[in-house]
Amino acid sequence: YLYRLTKRSVERAIQLFEKAIELDPRYAAAYAGCSSAYGQMYWLFAREARYRDRAQELSFKALMYDNNLAEAYTAMGLSYFIAGKFEEAGASSRKAIELDPDDFIAHWTLGRIHFTNGEFEQAYALYRRVIDLKPAFLSGLADLKLTCERLNRKDEADLSRKKLLEQLPNHLLQNPDDARARMIHAIMLAEAGSRDEALRECEQALELSPGDPVMLYNCTCHYARLGEVERAIETLRQAVGAGYANFAWIRQDPDMNPLRDNAEFQALTAGP
Repeated sequence: YLYRLTKRSVERAIQLFEKAIELDPRYAAAYAGCSSAYGQMYWLFAREARYRDRAQELSFKALMYDNNLAEAYTAMGLSYFIAGKFEEAGASSRKAIELDPDDFIAHWTLGRIHFTNGEFEQAYALYRRVIDLKPAFLSGLADLKLTCERLNRKDEADLSRKKLLEQLPNHLLQNPDDARARMIHAIMLAEAGSRDEALRECEQALELSPGDPVMLYNCTCHYARLGEVERAIETLRQAVGAGYANFAWIRQDPDMNPLRDNAEFQALTAGP
C-alpha cells in the first residue's frame, strides 16, 4: 500500500504499520514505513501538523532500533524535508541511497532539495533516477518535467508532459479524490491548450483539498499562467493566509511573472 501513492493506499499503509508497531514495539522497519506513510500523507495529501510531527517521531524510533536500516534514513530524510530542514534531510537521504541505491523516495527527496535550492542539474539527475526506478510516480514525473523546463530542455519536458497526460486520466478514474494528481492534470491540460477543462480540474482540486497552502499556491501559479490575474491574487491571498511562507521561492518563480506588477501581489509577497 505504501508505494501505490494514493490517499487511500497511504491511509491503509498507516493503519497496517501502526498495527505492526502495536504487535512488535521494537520492529524498526514498521516504524520506518509508518513514518514514510505519514510523511507522504502530509506532503502529498493533507498539510496537517499531526502528520508531519508523527513522521519525525517515528523516524527517530526506527533509527533507535536499527541504525543501519536504509528505510529509516529515507523516512527521516522525508520527515526533515517536510519540516523545512533541508540540510538534515539531504544528509539522511544520501545515507539512505548509500545503503539502498534503488530507494526512489530518497532520490526524490534529495531531488526536491536541489530543485528548491536552484540546483537544477543535480535535481535533474536525481529525478531521472526516480523515474527509472518508479515510472508511474506522478509527482516525480511532474518534477522532472518542471526541472527540464528550468534547464531549457524542451523536448524532454514535452515528453514528460505527454506521459503525464497518458497516465493521469486512468489514475484519476481509480482515485478521484487525489487532489494533487488532479492539480497536475490541470496544469498539463492547460499547457496542452485545454483551458476550460484545466480550470475545472483546478477548481475540483481545491474542493478536494480546502485550505491546503501548497495546493492554493499551485492554483495561483495555474491561474497566473492562464492570465486569470484576479483569481490568482485571490488564491495567493488564501495561500499566504493558510501559512504559505516560502517568499524566497515566490520571488524567483517564473509562474509568478504575470502578477509582479500587481500592487496586492507585491504586498502579499513582501515577506521577511
